[in-house]
Amino acid sequence: MSEKGGVMLDRFYKFKSLNVPDAADAPRSKAFLPWVWFFVKPYKVELFIYNLVHLARYIYFMCTALFFTKIAELFEQGRVQYDLRQPLTILAVFFVLNVLCFLCWVFINRRMSICDKISREMSMFAVRHYMRMPLSWHELSGSGGKMQRIVAARKGLFDLFENYFWDVSDFVAIFVSLFVSVYVMDMPNYFIVPLALYVTTYMAASYYTGKWLLKPTNRYYETLEDLSTKVYEFVNSIATVKLFNLHRFLMTEGARKELISHSAMMDAAKLRGLRWALTDMLAVCWITGVAAFSIYEVHHGNMSISAFVLVMLFMLTVWDRLASFTRIFAMVVESYTAVKRLIISMSMQPSIVSAVDAQPLKVTKANILIHDVSFLYGDVHEVFENLNLNIAAGEKVGLLGQSGAGKTSLIKLLLRFYDVSAGEIRIDGQNIKDVDLDSLRQNIAIIPQDISLFNHSVLDNIRYGCIDASDAEVIEAAKKAHAHEFIESLPEGYQTMVGERGVRLSGGQRQRIAIARAILKDAPILILDEATSALDSESERLIQESLEELMKGKTVIAIAHRLSTIHHLDRLIVMEDGAILEQGTHQELVDKEGVYAKLWTMQSGGFIGD
Repeated sequence: MSEKGGVMLDRFYKFKSLNVPDAADAPRSKAFLPWVWFFVKPYKVELFIYNLVHLARYIYFMCTALFFTKIAELFEQGRVQYDLRQPLTILAVFFVLNVLCFLCWVFINRRMSICDKISREMSMFAVRHYMRMPLSWHELSGSGGKMQRIVAARKGLFDLFENYFWDVSDFVAIFVSLFVSVYVMDMPNYFIVPLALYVTTYMAASYYTGKWLLKPTNRYYETLEDLSTKVYEFVNSIATVKLFNLHRFLMTEGARKELISHSAMMDAAKLRGLRWALTDMLAVCWITGVAAFSIYEVHHGNMSISAFVLVMLFMLTVWDRLASFTRIFAMVVESYTAVKRLIISMSMQPSIVSAVDAQPLKVTKANILIHDVSFLYGDVHEVFENLNLNIAAGEKVGLLGQSGAGKTSLIKLLLRFYDVSAGEIRIDGQNIKDVDLDSLRQNIAIIPQDISLFNHSVLDNIRYGCIDASDAEVIEAAKKAHAHEFIESLPEGYQTMVGERGVRLSGGQRQRIAIARAILKDAPILILDEATSALDSESERLIQESLEELMKGKTVIAIAHRLSTIHHLDRLIVMEDGAILEQGTHQELVDKEGVYAKLWTMQSGGFIGD
């Protein structure tokens, strides 16, 4: 076999990788067909060949009755009384062609590989698109609902191609076999008209009544996504459920959601049953009418008995196929709706992306300048108005204030989780809106209060700070974070799975994993968001030593409620309602006897009250 032929077979039979389409080439509309074509286009040649073979096979299948009606015609004409060669020859041809059809089916069944790959590539594209969407979108969308939307669409697209797409070929085959039958059996040509009308009116009725299912099916998927979101929340907050004895309330709420979803499903089921009855009644009317007309033609000698048998076999076979189409069309509507809902999500453009001509962020000193920044959350709530702040290269700054003061919002703006409404943020003179988004976040390490760990090994969770890091570098980072000792005591050491969101680890252990991850990243800008809040006194002492070493040569922004953890920093900034009330060193602010001094006196090393 030639190298080219081998490559072609490889395209048909084996897929070594997923080729997720480029988002830049994606359709900009919410239309269904452009999006489907977007995912199908790389496989158009293979699908065309499969479809062509399938079409030929089904045309033959629809014409198989011709072999036996032709044999019946030979007997009817008395041409086989002394010679059976003709009917036996016809039978031999029938056998050989059927063997070929079986072989064709083995080949056609390979299409499942392509259909599966298309659905997987769409799923991966959707996941990547979700990751590109801004934080504000994710905060408003339930995680369970987003997951359900991808899962339903993935199955829907696979079903559309694996099961329903080929029905289009079947109906082309029906019309071709209709003309072949009329020609071979020497039936009156005008028989084509009622037979063609029979097929087209049935298909039209099935299509238009199928539209009845769109709204209830869409409502069903809406309720299903809402239900998935609720179930995800319940399961993800199982400790809270047990602590507050919420299981009865949540079961009642879950049952209510299930009934709403059931109601939507039943609405679709009622309409489905009605359309089946209407389309089948239409088929019976056509079959009865064509049968009566055929009997009339046989009676007047215009049609042979074998041709009459062929017509009725054709009518009944087509009815069975059309009835199947009517039932399948209801499933097509479900699959279409599932894919369409994901298309709506995928067609949403991320509001925060890298500029077309964005350049990588070049950090030499890590100076941060916040100039005349205003920010509206949700275009309604004003968080900042003309905020100005200059953080010098290598400066260690502490942000403090009560909840809602704007500390976390400022960090999110720096990371471009949100964009400023006015003003600008610069790092070493570069506007963060003009630099590549990935390079911006690559230069910022954060140790958050709410630690996010994946249900992977401890080793991998630390390595996410620097994907290319060696095992030795990961272990060294863990040692600097004083995490190595407890990791080694775990059942499988660094290979221990941490559980969903790290539930198999204590709060302090999760925090030290996050610190090790930040140490491994070694970014020039470091953000500490209550980085030692979940540690005991001894662990906190050790971690503070590690953080002091980590902070050397870096620009640091630390958020804290406990003043004892940040009072030693170069500058402390007291915020309230998005504004800076006062700033200075610990001693300067104590001597000023302002807000900070009062907080320090109230705390005596404790926490700021919320």
